Amino acid sequence: QWDEPMFFAKDTLDVACGKEKTFKDFFGSVQAMSRDHMPNLVSKPQGWSDVERQLYRKVEECQGEVHNALCDNFNTPVVLSKLGELVSACNIYMNDASLPHKQFLLVHKAAVYITRIFRLLGIDDANGSYAFTTRAGGDAEHLPSALDSFCSFREQVRAGCRSKMSSDDIRAMADKARSETLASLRGKAEGQKQVTVDQVLDAFDKWAASVAEAAARGDPRQAYLQLCDQVRDSVLPELGVRLEDQGEGFVWKLDDPEVLRREREEKAKAASEAQRKKVENKLAQAQANLDKALASSTPPAEVFRGQSDKWSKFDEGGIPTHNAAGEELNKSARKNAEKEFKRREADHKKYTDQVAKNANYMADLESEVKQMAQQLAAL
Repeated sequence: QWDEPMFFAKDTLDVACGKEKTFKDFFGSVQAMSRDHMPNLVSKPQGWSDVERQLYRKVEECQGEVHNALCDNFNTPVVLSKLGELVSACNIYMNDASLPHKQFLLVHKAAVYITRIFRLLGIDDANGSYAFTTRAGGDAEHLPSALDSFCSFREQVRAGCRSKMSSDDIRAMADKARSETLASLRGKAEGQKQVTVDQVLDAFDKWAASVAEAAARGDPRQAYLQLCDQVRDSVLPELGVRLEDQGEGFVWKLDDPEVLRREREEKAKAASEAQRKKVENKLAQAQANLDKALASSTPPAEVFRGQSDKWSKFDEGGIPTHNAAGEELNKSARKNAEKEFKRREADHKKYTDQVAKNANYMADLESEVKQMAQQLAAL
């Protein structure tokens, strides 16, 4: 709250960044919904079900609770908490696959209200319809078409891989995308000052060419899927576009390229750390297996006889009967020695059984430790 100390610890900042990302993702989803619904909004059913009525009541409740929180000495933590709850309710509604029709204007109402409160609090100073968004200027007319076409072609390639489409068919699809779809898009955008659209179309052309080349070589389906991942993870983020795969479809959202780069770097770092931890665990397990095999390779009788600092006399089976001072073991100590002897005897039998099956048993264990150590050093 404005009249209380602020904390800038890493954990606190991480929470704040997480909340910001939640709101940004929400506004991006609303924009995507707008692109799908606004062109033919009047032709869509506008009747509300109980689900829409419930969401509308949630919007009204949020407005009242936010108003009360602002009147309470500008209680911004409560304001953000209530707005976050409204975002969660809207996300549940937008992601509900069981609903035959989604009422965009209802979600739009919630997004516009949250945007107004954000700008009232000075959180957002963008000029778009929603918070954290900007008007695309000359790009506004043609950018959605360019991105829709690019992402739709990518989705066709992915679907082709799933249906085991032939390389010739994939190549024909890529050639058509370049000769027809791209040519049409470039014709519509000609003469406009719209750097982002040109960049998207150039990336589209280059990627379609890569797909055609892979098809000409007869690359396996995995190669096309890797190209599709490249679009999502590398190509579009550099253009400020976040692409999310959703089952059989997709949704794209505009975002700051620097934010997307940072997320990609953090994701790669987390994956690297996870891989390192995995290899470390494998190395520890391989070393433990080798140590156990080494300890089990010696017959238990020899092990005990070698412990002169503990034992001085043994029975015919090699079990200790007297301690290092020459004193006979009492009943409890004798029982413990027998228990230890039997454990070692069982481990030694397992070892000999393994060697009988595989003469290179120890060499294989040593090789595994060496291999894991090399993998860890390479990370």
